[in-house]
Amino acid sequence: MAHAHVQVWIHYVWSVKDREAVLIPTVRGPMLQHVRQYAAEERMVLDTINAVEDHVHCLMALEARSVICDVVGRIKGESSHWINAERLTKKPFSWQDGYSAQSVSPQNLDRVRQYIRDQEKHHRGRELKVELEVFVAEDWGMGLGGNGGMGEAARVR
Repeated sequence: MAHAHVQVWIHYVWSVKDREAVLIPTVRGPMLQHVRQYAAEERMVLDTINAVEDHVHCLMALEARSVICDVVGRIKGESSHWINAERLTKKPFSWQDGYSAQSVSPQNLDRVRQYIRDQEKHHRGRELKVELEVFVAEDWGMGLGGNGGMGEAARVR
């Protein structure tokens, strides 16, 4: 096929190793800016990104030849390397293995963008696992049932 139109939106979530609360504002701000810059340089379509002390939420559009695990793996690898090279944390930094990836339907993009922007509010007194369960239960994905049609794909390790 010579031309392809692909519109696949993915809401990624990944955590700091052992869910350590090291993404304090002095680390978080520069890290998020670096990820935005890296994504732009790599021609990735990063729409919205935000983080709290122990994890990151990111909304991205996938290109026709993109693979979900490759995209998040490249971002996690580059950002952890950069955080360590810049010595932004007191001890060596790494992301936890695994991630969550959920498809987002076009009609829910604005809602997911706002959810990502409001991370501090969403996580006051609520753990990441609980927040993801609420997110999936509210069916912000493809509109295919209570889990957005994702089955076990939204599970966080």
